[in-house]
Amino acid sequence: MPEHPSNHDRFIKQVLGRPDLAAAFFARTLPSAIVESVRLDELKLVESGFVDAELQESFSDMLFEVPAQDGKRIAFALLFEHKATQDRRTAVQILGYLAHVYRKQTTFIPVIPFLFYQGRDGRWKLGQSFAEMLGFSEHQLRLLGSYLPNFAVRLFDLKQENLDQFRSAVELAAMLTTMREIWSQTLDFLPEVVDLLLQVPEAEKRVESARTLLIYLSYSRKEDFGELKAPLERSGAMELREAIMTAAEQLKQEGKAEGRLEGRLEGRLEGKLEGKLEGKLEDARRMEEEGMELRLIAKITGLTTDELLDNGIGRN
Repeated sequence: MPEHPSNHDRFIKQVLGRPDLAAAFFARTLPSAIVESVRLDELKLVESGFVDAELQESFSDMLFEVPAQDGKRIAFALLFEHKATQDRRTAVQILGYLAHVYRKQTTFIPVIPFLFYQGRDGRWKLGQSFAEMLGFSEHQLRLLGSYLPNFAVRLFDLKQENLDQFRSAVELAAMLTTMREIWSQTLDFLPEVVDLLLQVPEAEKRVESARTLLIYLSYSRKEDFGELKAPLERSGAMELREAIMTAAEQLKQEGKAEGRLEGRLEGRLEGKLEGKLEGKLEDARRMEEEGMELRLIAKITGLTTDELLDNGIGRN
């Protein structure tokens, strides 16, 4: 199945769309002073897919709100960067996103921008503030800083993070390990992921997490489904076998749906092409009736002389 940014988008939204996993993620990635000032057990997802069409080519987004200990609220804007290469315009896109969020607020609350970088292009090198990302010099900032927008961006550079900090949140550790290794040449990372899944206390969550991982791997890598499911089967855990069955059925159904869609699109395209060809042939017949030469008819209609002759035009 072809890789597409939406595969990664869907996966991270399935993972962090769960309040318990999102809270575990922020508890380990935000500054301790912020973590201590909010009630993460009351974290809620406010909106997803908030970005406009232009930003969707660069970002996926999830907007969370959490009550602070002082009774007020704070928002976390999690932006998932899925461009193939690092781009300084990311800073402008984050600024545009924040402006979009603030425009929709009736009572203003602080929004912390959080950039989740999956790391296909290596370590994030563009800095962690608006000014750094745009490449402004120290001289420019000293001279013009008071006139420029500038804010920090909390960066989570997946390839560079020590995922041991997530070991106490085993589902999250399994998901992040999979995302980090998704472009690896081999599947050597899968046994580690299976070991993490087997530590998930609730059987129902083990099944759902394993199913979600298999779907993500199937859409994001070229391996056959049989190769992906083998490490889960070797574990001998019945619930992971159940996950394999449900993932296989989902892939089958999505494949059928995709096939039906492709068939409909192909049919529409063929219909349009046939209609376009018939229109050209009608024009060609009129030209022939008016005594126009075959060579000139071909030039005007864009059809080859063979196509014209095969349809009975120019044989007289």
